[in-house]
Amino acid sequence: MPRRDAASLAESRKLAGIRIVTGTTSPFTRYERISVSPASCSIRSEYVIAFYTFKLQYKCNNSTPAWEQRKLGEFGSVAMCKRIYKEQTSEQGDVPFFKIGTFGADPDAFISNELFEDYKRTYPYPTPGTLLISAAGSIGRIVEYQGEKAYFQDSNIVWLEHDHRLNDAFLKPLYSKIEWGLEGSTIKRLYNKDLLSAEVTIPDGREQKEIGQFFAKLDSLITLHQRKRLWFAK
Repeated sequence: MPRRDAASLAESRKLAGIRIVTGTTSPFTRYERISVSPASCSIRSEYVIAFYTFKLQYKCNNSTPAWEQRKLGEFGSVAMCKRIYKEQTSEQGDVPFFKIGTFGADPDAFISNELFEDYKRTYPYPTPGTLLISAAGSIGRIVEYQGEKAYFQDSNIVWLEHDHRLNDAFLKPLYSKIEWGLEGSTIKRLYNKDLLSAEVTIPDGREQKEIGQFFAKLDSLITLHQRKRLWFAK
């Protein structure tokens, strides 16, 4: 993300619904909530703006350990569910089967509970809290798996099977910051190598946890305001 001038950065912080409180005794600049204007910018831009300011603050403070430039492939590998064939699905059934077209929306296909339990036990399957990523269509869309009964289309919906060095709550805004594109062209598909070779800047585990908690609260607040807008629009 390009560096912003002071005026535009201040406006971005305002749009993202955060402000910086200076002059504290904390080893890092303290962030506090103010009124949010979600209509002013998209959820993605709010994440990027807030993440960018958070990153700047940490990197500029000498008392905080340096963030490390890494590739996602250093933390794990790409995983996906077992392939489901059309003849194994039905318009009604026991377990929702999400394809790339219904990812993050309502399912239009289902599989049997017997098949689900067999594949879940035998093949890779996300654990609660895993961040699922769209690898086709709208590249880089994120859905957090909550532990419900569901199955996901292989290769089009994937996740990073990572080790304990990454915190999923931190990883969520981090994904929103990554530009899944190639210079001079638009990427039509997110291949495993593209995900694993993505360069990111990572703090230590303690800071990941703190930042992750901050963005979890921000995410909840954005959702709350969206629901309020929908209610008043009725």
